[in-house]
Amino acid sequence: VISQANRVVFTSSAPFGPTLVAAPTDVYVMNLDGSGIEAVTHFSSASSVASHAVISANGAWVAFALTEASGTQVWIVRPDGTGLRRLSAGAADATNPSISNDGTIVSYVQAGQVRQVTGLNAPIDVARFTLSNPLGSLISGDGRRIGVMLGPPSGFAAGIYLADSNATSTFAQLMRVFTPRFLFSNGIVSAGGTAPPSVGSLITAYG
Repeated sequence: VISQANRVVFTSSAPFGPTLVAAPTDVYVMNLDGSGIEAVTHFSSASSVASHAVISANGAWVAFALTEASGTQVWIVRPDGTGLRRLSAGAADATNPSISNDGTIVSYVQAGQVRQVTGLNAPIDVARFTLSNPLGSLISGDGRRIGVMLGPPSGFAAGIYLADSNATSTFAQLMRVFTPRFLFSNGIVSAGGTAPPSVGSLITAYG
């Protein structure tokens, strides 16, 4: 969230202190010492909530997630407020944007997949999952690789993998970075259902 010029990007509905009136959550930039706060976006509805803002290392672009009545989507904008446009496509919620050093590549999570947008091109899937659930992505500074946090469909992140940018990968093609072996809480049960295991019985282990 900090550029090489020490500009910090953040989101807030009250950047200068508490207010008595409901306000939208906008994107702001400021200096590292907290001075020079400037609004990047100017949403009109209090139901507009910007979050997960990230600024490119060169300070040229800011990517963020915007939640409105229709859902959450990923957008990009220049720190001066120009060039605002939506990056994610489709109706499914898009979250957790990450941006390359020069601001030309943005990755995010949508519909159980990790996607990226390069320049003005349409989004592409860089990793496709059928069983695991991506819970976050982090693109490398040069934009060549994307780190993916994976977990079960309903749970927390359990492992970290690397995908090559600009190339669709399957789970088997990902590079393993951190993949501990573990069992879910109460994850060993009777193979015939959800009852506790018993001596001499068949069991199923979930993990």
